[in-house]
Amino acid sequence: SSVLLGQAYLTSITINSGSTLMPRATLSETVAGTIIATGTVAVNEGGTLDMLLSASKQSKLQGKWVSVKGILKVTLAEGYTPAAGDSFTLWEATNSFSGTPTLDLPSLPNNLTWDTSELLAKKGVLKVMVGTGIDAIAADATVQCEVYTTNGQKVAQFEAPKNKVMENLQTVSSDHRTLVVRMVSGNRMEVKKVIR
Repeated sequence: SSVLLGQAYLTSITINSGSTLMPRATLSETVAGTIIATGTVAVNEGGTLDMLLSASKQSKLQGKWVSVKGILKVTLAEGYTPAAGDSFTLWEATNSFSGTPTLDLPSLPNNLTWDTSELLAKKGVLKVMVGTGIDAIAADATVQCEVYTTNGQKVAQFEAPKNKVMENLQTVSSDHRTLVVRMVSGNRMEVKKVIR
């Protein structure tokens, strides 16, 4: 496994399984930076894209083609507390965006939630909004589940009613105590980190 940390202007970059891309302005991991590619930026399944958010700046990717199929991990800068209305452009693709990443988003203060409705687009925007619960997946809805370890390895896939997902997770064979489960129902998606 390897970590590519910093900011750069490149032709293309591909992050494979077990590796992490961290756009940062410095090698200290505490200041957000930008990685620009004249071609493709790709984070493949099992790879991680670690984006830093602060009150004034966020990590960013720019390229002709942007593909994020691995884990999108969002890290909050020290001292930054998200507020309703905060908005972050995580990537901009001039030609196309592809992929449905597994989201690893930090917890937000009470009554706030992440709005990912504009994330899977050429201009990938992540927002903070007041949570209403309206867009949540209903407890009895059938969900397609993909289960990953925290390092991005897919360990299971199953379909179940949302209120039975935890039960099903107990039968997943993995040495890892912490798992990430992505639940999809129609155009709604929820990601939960589960400690068994």
